[in-house]
Amino acid sequence: MCGRFNIVDDPFLAGLLESLDVDLHLQTRMNIAPTEPVSLIFEDNGTRTVQDARWWLLPSWAKEINTRYSMFNARSENLLSSRAFAKPFQRQRGVVPASSFIEWQKTDSGKQAQQIQLEASAIAFAAVFERTVINNENILSCAIVTKAANPAFEPIHSRMPVMLSATETTLWLDDSQELSLSFSGFLPGCYAPLLVTPLSTKVNNAANKNPGDFMPIGPTVRLH
Repeated sequence: MCGRFNIVDDPFLAGLLESLDVDLHLQTRMNIAPTEPVSLIFEDNGTRTVQDARWWLLPSWAKEINTRYSMFNARSENLLSSRAFAKPFQRQRGVVPASSFIEWQKTDSGKQAQQIQLEASAIAFAAVFERTVINNENILSCAIVTKAANPAFEPIHSRMPVMLSATETTLWLDDSQELSLSFSGFLPGCYAPLLVTPLSTKVNNAANKNPGDFMPIGPTVRLH
């Protein structure tokens, strides 16, 4: 799953945004949690654009804003069978840029927060989005797509977010193309090595967003 992520204003992030062909500069934000606003990049009538979106998808039939159903992640295996995600998967796909995400690994002494990032680039999360009208307000919301973890990542968590390569990003954002569940981004694994770094328990609380709380407390492990 993906329940927290970070944005760091650095050359990796700038390079990703340039490759996505959007005029966007993102400030550093740490410990971004579901229901908070995120930058969503998508194509609108052939033009690539970016808007703030609520990170917790509100289905088109929602009558109120709530968190009754867990919809900040969308399982790739269920995209076509889900009433909430089937339509967005076909025509409302976007990318959420990030620098890293946080996952909690079960250990003998409890859950250990781990920061996960690509070795040499920022991350393009695959997302699906919905436009919903509630009380005459137009709300843009999204969910980050997840998939089964590869064997190297499984000791940390059984699921991982879909992180798109440059080629996959182009196809994912092309809303004229219908995709199937055989899309390469849904396959277990990752197109590049991952770096996993243990963090202090301070990050467990989503209210703690100080970059100083994200200093490593142990060695970084490389996974591929």
